Amino acid sequence: MTIIIRVKEVPLSPEDEMPAHPTPSAEGHYWAKLVHPHHEPEGEEWASYDWEVVQVNYNNGTGEDQWRVYVPGIEPGQLIDAFIWGPRVPDFNQSS
Repeated sequence: MTIIIRVKEVPLSPEDEMPAHPTPSAEGHYWAKLVHPHHEPEGEEWASYDWEVVQVNYNNGTGEDQWRVYVPGIEPGQLIDAFIWGPRVPDFNQSS
């Protein structure tokens, strides 16, 4: 008698779970993974292992300094090119 067990294939990394999206070109909240932190103190690890919601703000600059990205728990804003991007988080409209 032969028993065959079929195993469902499970993604090995979050990149497999959420397709990559284009770099944001508007302010708002987005799903993202910080992969190349800027101004990271020695001995700290800021790179994201999981997708998290970040805030993108216009920085009145040009080029890579045009946008600033804020990650919960990380004090300095990060440059927009330091991330893998997921989808935009819909704006919350609070009804009165």
